[in-house]
Amino acid sequence: TQTMKRFLFSLLLCLSAFTQSKAQSLVNPGEAIAERAFTWISQAKGDSLLLHATPKVKEQITAPIINSIFKQLEVQMGPFKSKSAWSNTAVDAFTIYHTNLHFNNQSIGLNITIDKEEKIAGFFLVPATDEHKK
Repeated sequence: TQTMKRFLFSLLLCLSAFTQSKAQSLVNPGEAIAERAFTWISQAKGDSLLLHATPKVKEQITAPIINSIFKQLEVQMGPFKSKSAWSNTAVDAFTIYHTNLHFNNQSIGLNITIDKEEKIAGFFLVPATDEHKK
């Protein structure tokens, strides 16, 4: 019976690990990158974002500017409350990931563009989309 318990426990652990790895593999890698980019923007970690950006992005924006974005949004729109689920659209060799950022006074959209090498090719503030507004 002790051997049977060990066997069942080992089987349970293997099934649990397999289930977790399958669940993680279902996450879109581009969406995971977009989520990290949002985190780096919101936590003023511009250096981290630039490490995962295309050379063109690195030429056009600096870490201190990235670090100031979220603070400026909160000054203008009130404290950050939540964000919507990601949606995405493929355009040529890029995928644009969109989420709405909900602040106390207003919502705004955030588009993060990922290239085929899974590098951040751009990020833009845009009007919030209707289906994700407050």
